Amino acid sequence: MKRYKFLIAYSWAAFFLVLLVWRCQESPVYSDLSESNIFLNDTSFRHIQARSYWTSPELGLADRLYFGSKNNISAFNNLFEMSKSSSSWSYFLDSNVVIDSAYFFIFSNDSIISIDRNLDLYFSSDSHFSESNSTNSDFDNFNLSEWNYNGFGNGNIELDTLGDFIKSSVKWDISNLIETIIDTSDTNFFRSFLIKYNSTDSTFYTFYSRQATSSLSPQIKFYYRFFDGDSIDTTTFTYYASKDLTIIEGLNLNVADTSDFGISLGLGQRMLLDIDFSLPKGSLIKSANLFLFQDTLYSNDGHKIIIDPISSILDTNIIYFDTDPYLTLGYPSAMYGTLYNDTLKLSMKEFLQSIILDNDQNTGFKVLSSTANDPFEKIKFSFNDDNLKPFLEVIYAKSN
Repeated sequence: MKRYKFLIAYSWAAFFLVLLVWRCQESPVYSDLSESNIFLNDTSFRHIQARSYWTSPELGLADRLYFGSKNNISAFNNLFEMSKSSSSWSYFLDSNVVIDSAYFFIFSNDSIISIDRNLDLYFSSDSHFSESNSTNSDFDNFNLSEWNYNGFGNGNIELDTLGDFIKSSVKWDISNLIETIIDTSDTNFFRSFLIKYNSTDSTFYTFYSRQATSSLSPQIKFYYRFFDGDSIDTTTFTYYASKDLTIIEGLNLNVADTSDFGISLGLGQRMLLDIDFSLPKGSLIKSANLFLFQDTLYSNDGHKIIIDPISSILDTNIIYFDTDPYLTLGYPSAMYGTLYNDTLKLSMKEFLQSIILDNDQNTGFKVLSSTANDPFEKIKFSFNDDNLKPFLEVIYAKSN
């Protein structure tokens, strides 16, 4: 009996030694485990199925604002909304403040000198949207008949002392709107703007959204004087957009193509992934990597991809939705990876270990494109090429 207890203690000691080694490195373990009851296993699961589905595009949280056409996707309108807080706007109602001018700005890290006069600015006091929840379908049949036209933009390129490019901007004089936008008497008043691109050429432009930067996000700048006794202070004040959103034009989607396993922000395309795997109870996972390979016709290295476990199964054959019906676990269960050399290698170690511990279930995964990506890119994964089929590789230990 004592010898039996000693063997159990020895086995668990060796097991925890392996744990310690794995915490320190991802390389293979070379310890001699022949005298222990711990076994290393390297297995691959290749029964992986996918199905694409589409939702109305959501570009309210993207890093950029877009104008033009690219890869059969077009965007000609961008919406902006300024803060509704009355406390900051009421500052300019002070009788000691004299506003000289006001301008609306958007900024870019590209030279956009040829676009300025093709960008028209509109204003509305009763139109608003949700940056996080509005989808493209909310703007079907959208028109500007009730918006106030405020002229075309004027471009400017800023260079450093050596003549190197720093940034560019487009601005609109909105001095005619000053009295309107500083009015705080109406609690249902909105300060919404829309920029429309009036060109049909193939040129494509990007600007900073409020998600990408603070100082260069869309903004209104007031130039004013403050009178304090005999002194006059000439200064500026900047209001930054609280919301912005790119509207994608009508899409012609081929949702009947069952071989199209892809994802795209601008197309609203996402993918469901079913991975059939089974691991022994009590297993300790050293690594678990999912490999997805991009179709050879595409090249989008650097594209950031999210794989989020589905929280409940949806029994439907519908493949187009206005809003995404597939609920997921989200953070911290969601997994993140980046395409490199047309390959997505994504660690599923933590989630698989959670399944072994019965903390989660394998009900499938949602694959989608991060909002940090170019929405005009499309990723297409290979599932039919025998040399590029996806697989899940797992290295784990099991103690007998």
